[in-house]
Amino acid sequence: MDKGQISFVTNTLEEFIDESNPVRVIDAFVNALNLDELGYILYNEYSKGQKPYNRGDLL
Repeated sequence: MDKGQISFVTNTLEEFIDESNPVRVIDAFVNALNLDELGYILYNEYSKGQKPYNRGDLL
């Protein structure tokens, strides 16, 4: 182990989720949605009051 290592976790989130986990279906569904057509407002750094979160991640 390297003393300068920042994190002990070397795996990605993909590696923690089984291929048969239902969350993969939900993820694919949300990624297929057109959030603009559904009325989601995308973050604009010039609009005050908006949080800089990806709307798809929140959904």
